[in-house]
Amino acid sequence: MKFGYVKCEKGDYFEEADDGPGSLIVYSNGDPRTNHDLILIGKWGRALYSATNNNVESTEQLLTKDRLDALLTDENGADLGRVAKYPYTDDFDFKLYKPNHSEITNEEVIDTPIGSIKLYTLDADNGTAASGLTGTHDVYFAVIPIQDKIIYVLEFSNHDKEAATKKQFIGVLNGLRFDQ
Repeated sequence: MKFGYVKCEKGDYFEEADDGPGSLIVYSNGDPRTNHDLILIGKWGRALYSATNNNVESTEQLLTKDRLDALLTDENGADLGRVAKYPYTDDFDFKLYKPNHSEITNEEVIDTPIGSIKLYTLDADNGTAASGLTGTHDVYFAVIPIQDKIIYVLEFSNHDKEAATKKQFIGVLNGLRFDQ
């Protein structure tokens, strides 16, 4: 779940209104109801802030191994989305993880070769109020539970509201295969 932005100045963190230069994006590390650790992401990399020991640790391995599997990019390397994974729970609620400044406009189940996938369409702001960017775009999230093992959440967007973008993402989902 995305909480917002902070800025670090001389080791002190301050709340930041947007994702301007030098700011960090703050996410929960898993379900915020049960885990109070925070993930801080900036241009410099990623770090895990653990409320239990009040320190910041490198999470390159944590995010690669335990949470963030991959970034989705186009042929030019532009970011189209990401793949995250969460521990499996029967009551996984995507609404706890949806980004700030977005609203769920559609929720549907689609059948794919790997099984049923819950697909969410979100109407997301093009930027923060401080950025001066106005308007919105669609962001798609696919929630893929692997029974009693893991939950994958795939995010995808071309920063537009074109039906072709959703169709492109469904094509990606239909092409997914898991090794047993």
